[in-house]
Amino acid sequence: MTTDFADSGLFRDITDHTHDAPAWLRHTAEIGARAGLLVFVALLALGWWRARRSDTRAFAIAVLAPLATTVASVCSEARCSTPW
Repeated sequence: MTTDFADSGLFRDITDHTHDAPAWLRHTAEIGARAGLLVFVALLALGWWRARRSDTRAFAIAVLAPLATTVASVCSEARCSTPW
């Protein structure tokens, strides 16, 4: 992955530090990241559940929020995996 933003040195410092971290800390951080994703999905589902009895605007937002999040995530992953 190539970085061309102003804080690329900071990015490299952080990633170098994570490579030097103990295995238990990396494992805990990985579990926390996955758990955070599950909490986010649960909050989106709760928002949809509450909005389904509300007006159509709130329901549309509740339906489009996970879709927009998924599209943004896929675009981000695609951008990170391309060499340009």
